[in-house]
Amino acid sequence: MTFIDGLMVNGSAGLIGWFAGVVRLIQSGFIYHYAFSMIIGVFVLLTFFGMALLH
Repeated sequence: MTFIDGLMVNGSAGLIGWFAGVVRLIQSGFIYHYAFSMIIGVFVLLTFFGMALLH
């Protein structure tokens, strides 16, 4: 019971609460911040896949 109640229920709720706190700090509400993040993400993915194809 300790495993189910302590780790599975309360642990997952604590993890979700922590993750929500981190995401709250990242969110700004400005669309250009999100667009810039998407551009950086696409650049990182293209670089990663480009490097993987070269090797």
